[in-house]
Amino acid sequence: MALLGLSYNENNYLEYDEDTFNSALLEDLDTVESLLTFQMESSSSDISLLRRNTLMPSELTLDITVDDEGNITEVSVDGDTSLFTIDGSRIIGAEDTDYEGITFVYTGDESETVELTFSSGVAENLFVTTYNVADEDDSTLTDLIESLTETNQRGS
Repeated sequence: MALLGLSYNENNYLEYDEDTFNSALLEDLDTVESLLTFQMESSSSDISLLRRNTLMPSELTLDITVDDEGNITEVSVDGDTSLFTIDGSRIIGAEDTDYEGITFVYTGDESETVELTFSSGVAENLFVTTYNVADEDDSTLTDLIESLTETNQRGS
């Protein structure tokens, strides 16, 4: 966090140094970006991440099989073909799996094994944590509100 100009003073209060932050933005923008955001690295330039979920693994290996016409016919993870479905050039995480909500686009025309790594920066982690606590459909806060509502209804 020192790269962003954040430090603690002698009273243990967080301090912000705008000059340090501005220098980092001007001289080392890639490091600032990787410190804050979600990143994906791939062994193939033919795959892009179109959509992701909050359960992104730190790494993933996709075995992509393509037919003679360049169409994706099968995608597997550790030999399991049930984790992703195919829609044209899209590789979509199957419902009720940890990959649900993830969509890749594959533009290659040959079968290949693609190694993917994912990392989350500070801002990304803050977003995911907030989402898990406050999502209106499925979160810790929603569960607490439902529990308290049920308790109130039983008591009245």
